[in-house]
Amino acid sequence: MIQRIQSIWFFLAAVCVLLTMQFSTYAGADATGLLQLIKGTSNTFLVIITSMVAVVSMIALFLFKNRKLQIKISFLAILIELILLFFYYSAIHALVGNGAFTVTALLHAAVIIFLLLAAKGIFSDDKLIKDSNRLR
Repeated sequence: MIQRIQSIWFFLAAVCVLLTMQFSTYAGADATGLLQLIKGTSNTFLVIITSMVAVVSMIALFLFKNRKLQIKISFLAILIELILLFFYYSAIHALVGNGAFTVTALLHAAVIIFLLLAAKGIFSDDKLIKDSNRLR
């Protein structure tokens, strides 16, 4: 059962991360001139780190009773997503020819935005609970 709005944001972040495994982020030519699509399953590091972001987001989804741990995990997920973007950057620069980012590259930005919105929701819940405890 969904308790708070940040649960929706964590779920959407996990879905967007899993979609990056299916859809390409960059299309370019390699040294032989063949078209290469860079996506979450292009190499082992991308698979591992993409899976880590999805798993961490789903773990944070089910920790709605422990807000302090949930906020730490959301920032950890953002950090792992930034590491994932670094590995995408290195995979893109390994291609020799010209290429272009695809529209689905925006999914990575959506992941970071959803995780930040989840953190904002956690902070607002924490503030609401502190305010209600103060009034008692």
